[in-house]
Amino acid sequence: MHFSSIIQKNKRVNKMKSGQLFWGVFFLTLGGLFLMTRADIINSDFNFVFDLWPFFFILWGVMVIFKDGVLKAVVSAIFGLFVALMIFGFAYNIYDQVYPEFDDFDYKGNYSENYYQEFDSNITSARMTISTGAGRLNLEGGSTGLISGDAKGNLAGYDFLVNTYDSTAEIDIDYENNHFNIFHGDTKNDLLLKLNNKPSWDITLNAGAINGKLDLSDLSISRLELNTGASKLYVKLGDIAALTDINVEMGATSFELQVPSNVGCKITAESVLSSNDFKDFIKKGKHTYETENYDSAAKKINISINGGFTSFDVRRYSK
Repeated sequence: MHFSSIIQKNKRVNKMKSGQLFWGVFFLTLGGLFLMTRADIINSDFNFVFDLWPFFFILWGVMVIFKDGVLKAVVSAIFGLFVALMIFGFAYNIYDQVYPEFDDFDYKGNYSENYYQEFDSNITSARMTISTGAGRLNLEGGSTGLISGDAKGNLAGYDFLVNTYDSTAEIDIDYENNHFNIFHGDTKNDLLLKLNNKPSWDITLNAGAINGKLDLSDLSISRLELNTGASKLYVKLGDIAALTDINVEMGATSFELQVPSNVGCKITAESVLSSNDFKDFIKKGKHTYETENYDSAAKKINISINGGFTSFDVRRYSK
């Protein structure tokens, strides 16, 4: 009788611990995600959470099978984290539909900056480094100057430095605004940059978590380096440069790269990626993929990939 009472008591304790762990982790995760979003530590796409819905049934099934014990408590904690992530992702993406990604930067009451650097016809090459915490970035060609830009949002604030050496320009754009108010309204850090189409560009992007659109199809890109945290990035390249080297190092992210079909393209993937990510590529080695015209093409794009990706897609398009 005494032994039976102990068993019943342990069951009640395990049940209580499982419930406490679920709700404790749930509220900690949900609160942490909202806090990091308000601090602009997180400002990226959360569409990937909807691809994880099968885990809801898997975790639920494990909890049903293992009704008692330490394993159920651990699964309850994971389940709480997962449910909080799903709810947050759902709410976050509804918000993004109400406030689109790249509007005309009309955010009432937010701080704004404008940049413009005249173009010197002697400039044939330009190196640009963008360093930012988190936010939204839109980068494209078409500037009449060397570079023009707009930054808006209550977290916007950049140091903008340009130096020229003979025929080379060096541009440094550094994020300088690190304060935020958790009781303030929307938190925004949006940066729109336009580059001159004439120079050959060497671009480095260092960022935390960003939602970025880089349409570089009208630019001659000699080198592109992307170093980011959890982000969503879209990059489109053109066929102007004879050789383009791309280095991608990212955290968990969604990344889409578009390259012209007439350019030979090679991918070296240090990350664990399946060949399905590169549908128009031929596997040449353990980590190497090439287009069928790589050896014969007059212009080439070499891509080096390293990082943990939620999705990585390289598509070829016809001009």
